[in-house]
Amino acid sequence: MITYSFHWMDSSNTLRWRWDKAPHYPKLAGYPHHVHSGSDENNPVPGEPMNLFKVLDRIAEEIHE
Repeated sequence: MITYSFHWMDSSNTLRWRWDKAPHYPKLAGYPHHVHSGSDENNPVPGEPMNLFKVLDRIAEEIHE
């Protein structure tokens, strides 16, 4: 099984987003894929399979808002 964890942190080392596939939230839709938000890191939301290109696209979208 391929696993992943992508972290996006700001210059203050504050988490912006983390996408991962750790199998510790089996009740979330899209299990095991989920996303942690820096503002609410302990309450992940359902995710989708991620790769580096999708993560970079998401970062570019937020930077250009």
